[in-house]
Amino acid sequence: MTDQIAINQIFIRTAIGTGFIFLMTTLGAATVFLIPGEPRRTSREIMYGFASGVMTAASVWSLLLPAMERTEQSGVMPGWLPAVIGMILGAAFLAIPDRCQSSKYQYKNYQNQDALLIAAGAMLYAVQRELSPRASGYAGTCAYLAGFFIMMALDNAL
Repeated sequence: MTDQIAINQIFIRTAIGTGFIFLMTTLGAATVFLIPGEPRRTSREIMYGFASGVMTAASVWSLLLPAMERTEQSGVMPGWLPAVIGMILGAAFLAIPDRCQSSKYQYKNYQNQDALLIAAGAMLYAVQRELSPRASGYAGTCAYLAGFFIMMALDNAL
């Protein structure tokens, strides 16, 4: 009976977490309807900068560090080695098709720490290639730092 309760709690927490993420994504996307016309350059820099910061922090604390910890715990090799290889593969996974064709990114769904590292590399590539150049002003830099710090706090506190 306790196993069934534990399983139910997992499903409930998963549903709450998924619902929260859905709600926040919807609210974030809905802000587009609140901005009349084309946003000013500073507003765009702030949005791009914040998104860059969030994605960079997410790639470090949600993908890179957990994968490195799992690798270290396995005792097979040092955690940094697959991290470097995985991030290079992730960046190449996006860079090569980006250079060869005009279509954007295609992701695959993997379930192990190698996939976390590849995803981290891919995310960092996408941030550097697409978002960072558009957030190069002072406002964009400040928003990048704010997004990074907020995501870092959320990843470590939750």
